[in-house]
Parts: sequence; C-alpha cells; structure tokens
Amino acid sequence: MSNLVGGLLAATVLGAGYALYWFTLYPCRLTELKFAFRPEYAPHRQALKAAREQLRRVRESHTEEAAGPAKRRKEILGARNREVGRREAEISRLGREEEGEVVGRLGALRLHEHALVFLAVQESREEQEATTEVEKILRLARIEVSLKLGGQCTYVEVMDADGMWRSAEYPHGQYDEREVHRFEERIRNQTLPARQDLVRREERIAALQAQIEQIYARAEEELRKADEAEQELLEAQRADERLDRAEKRWREERRAWKELTGCRPRE
Repeated sequence: MSNLVGGLLAATVLGAGYALYWFTLYPCRLTELKFAFRPEYAPHRQALKAAREQLRRVRESHTEEAAGPAKRRKEILGARNREVGRREAEISRLGREEEGEVVGRLGALRLHEHALVFLAVQESREEQEATTEVEKILRLARIEVSLKLGGQCTYVEVMDADGMWRSAEYPHGQYDEREVHRFEERIRNQTLPARQDLVRREERIAALQAQIEQIYARAEEELRKADEAEQELLEAQRADERLDRAEKRWREERRAWKELTGCRPRE
C-alpha cells in the first residue's frame, strides 16, 4: 500500500513539474488551457517553439564562437606562466649560495667548495680542531686572502665583499708556518674557480631575466591580438543577419501568442 501511495505521489510531482514547464513554454490563463493543450492550437505552439529554437541556436553558436578567444587567452597565459616559472626556478637555484662539501680545515678556518667558514676561537689546537661553532661564513667568490707573519703568530687575513677584514691566528707553538702558508695558498687557489662560477651564474641569471622579459612582451602582443580578434568577432556577431532574422521572428511569434492568449512567453 505504501508503495502505491509513494508511486502516486511521485507521479503527481512529476506531472506538476511537467505542467509547470509546459506553461513556461506556452503560457495562458488557467481558464483557457485549450491554448496550451488543444490540438487545434498546435500550429500556434509549433510556430512559437520553432522561433524560440531558432533564436537559441543562433545565440548558442555565438557563445561557442566567443569561447575561442577566451580559450586562446587562457592558453597564452598558461604557456607564459609555465615558461616564466621554469626560468624563475632556475634563477632561484642559481642564486642559492651553498657552502658545498668541506675540503679542508686548519684551526679556526674551515674551507668548503664555495665558502670559507670562521669557527669559534679556542685556547688550544686540540680544542680548535674540535669546535664546530660557526662565527662567520664568507663566499669564496667575494673574498681576498693574504698571509701575514707576526712575532708570535701567523695570520690568515680575509677581506669580505664589504671591505671588512677578519683574521685567523695560528700561534707558532701550535702550528707550523709552512702548514699555515699551504692552507692559505689552498684558499686563494680555490677563490679563482669560485669567482668564475659566480660570473657564469650571474651571466646565466641575466640571460634568464632577459628571456622572462621577452616572454612577457611576446605574451602581451599575443593577448593584444587575441583581444582584437575577439572584438572583430563580436562586431561580426552583432551584424549577423541570422540573429536579426531570429530575433525578429521571435518578437513576431511572441506578439502573436500574446494576442491569442493574453500572455507573453518567455525566451
């Protein structure tokens, strides 16, 4: 019994929904339902339907055509962002100043592939060699290194990119002067490839930045052309005789239906 009631209720809801839809297509007064259902008014309904569908087809074709420029702009922006993104990622990678692997150490100085690290000063050589506390990191590509001999110590002096001097001292009682000299020489020898690498990186970054500017300029030009094409398309659509004919026919059929029923149909 409950299934029968449910079925009847569903049928009633569907019937009411269909009737409401039918009345939006063919509106009329509730006291004159003949216009919406009677066979003798089928030609009037058919004429209204044909006019509505003709106008809809023309408008849908215009909408599909208008989607072309929007799709083109999306493609242009997507390609631009991908190309720029790849180059920005490379610029970020080239700009990272990594220390690299440790290649040597003496006292308060630890030499890396791309950097010279000053460590905390300790009292004895054993303590000095054991410490890992970093005080300053200097990029090899941006320093000048020299050796200074003193009465009690030998000094490795380093000038950074700001012109500031720092020095590591090696007491004669703890470090052999020749050992210090060899280490200072090793640092100086490693600054040259570091500078060359820095120059290569900066040149590559500059080239990538120039490419990014060109990509943006090219994309702007392509977007401008896409906008022009869209404007031409819109003008052609506004001048489309098919649309004029369809709108005129729809207005005539709407007017005829209103004169017949007293109700104006919606599009």
